[in-house]
Amino acid sequence: MNKYILLALPLAKASVVFSAPAPYNENIRGTYENKIRQNANPEKVFETFASIKERKNYYMSVADFFKAITPYNYSSCVNQNFFDSHESLVFKIADANGDGKLSFSEYFFFIVLLSTGAKWFKEMFKSYGGTVTREQFIEIMKEAKKRSPQGKHMVNTKGHLDPRSSNVTDEQFRESCLTLSELFFKNDKNLISWREFMNLKNLIMEELLYYEFHAFEVDEDMSISSEDFAKSIISYMPVSKAAEYLRRLETLKLKGRVKYSEYMAFMIILQQSKRLENALLFKRTEHGRALSRKDIKKVLAKLCKDSKFCRNNGLSISDIQIKVFVELLDLDDSGFLEPEEFFNVLVSRDSFGTAQASKPDIDLMAEKSKEAVNFVLKYFGFKPYFAEKSSQEKITNKLNTLEH
Repeated sequence: MNKYILLALPLAKASVVFSAPAPYNENIRGTYENKIRQNANPEKVFETFASIKERKNYYMSVADFFKAITPYNYSSCVNQNFFDSHESLVFKIADANGDGKLSFSEYFFFIVLLSTGAKWFKEMFKSYGGTVTREQFIEIMKEAKKRSPQGKHMVNTKGHLDPRSSNVTDEQFRESCLTLSELFFKNDKNLISWREFMNLKNLIMEELLYYEFHAFEVDEDMSISSEDFAKSIISYMPVSKAAEYLRRLETLKLKGRVKYSEYMAFMIILQQSKRLENALLFKRTEHGRALSRKDIKKVLAKLCKDSKFCRNNGLSISDIQIKVFVELLDLDDSGFLEPEEFFNVLVSRDSFGTAQASKPDIDLMAEKSKEAVNFVLKYFGFKPYFAEKSSQEKITNKLNTLEH
């Protein structure tokens, strides 16, 4: 496993985590905050969680920052003093000027970085020959800002009668990119490769998952209960769906525990929402029926095996996680899952709870599944079963995929 995570693990014992009855008003507040994270524009999210105000400007502490980008998890646990014993790499990077507080432009740089897919970044690096200069990296981030869910939800203050205190101009975002890119181009480096960029992005992702995991009650063997794992899935669902699945959870008798390494593997795969959607839909088309627990296990195991991060760190998803996932989402107790049942989970996991991702494009995924079936038939010498798309239509589909 990554050296950074190994060094961070002992700190879990130093933070104070205790159980307490989950008060009704706490759930109301947490649900409201999840609604803000998923649906509000970035300015609203920032001002909701920022606890420092100087004149008309808002700023975030390290605790504010992590709270803003990780969802309320419906757990009765309270994690106190986490950052008294844990130096945050993410915040150290984000706090460019080292003043212990985060401005809106610094916060916005990070949520764009975290919510933009690795596939899109890889294509951008490839367009520059595989390595980029600092100025090219800034241009990539500016383009990522335009395409990200958060960038699309920003308030346009031109002609706005009551613009928020927290906003960022294109020039301010560029200045933040220039300052924060120092981490990628330290020691007077002139170029960074795609792999160097992803290594650092993965470190940031690991710390966020580590913090998220420790918002539950963690045992000495670095594990959480199956019920808490189920709540971690629910926390990323659209708020309108959460209550229904929480009631579902109350009817289940879940057993077993989930280790941190298993939790990280599962969440990394859920972040790859488009690949997971395509794989599950292809499996659904292949069998001509809803997906069984065995089907879903095969899909997740293959995606885990295909993930370079999971392979390099020896991560895998457990049978307990598959069982919890299927039983939680199987609202009709059929033992099988239809696509619409698991799409409820996939729509916001890859946005880190900071903006509701667009609803999965069922038509686009169906076309991709048809293409895959045709490819297999042609490979074995048979005629394609489905009508094939023109070259221009295939290019359009690829561009649509990269948007996500």
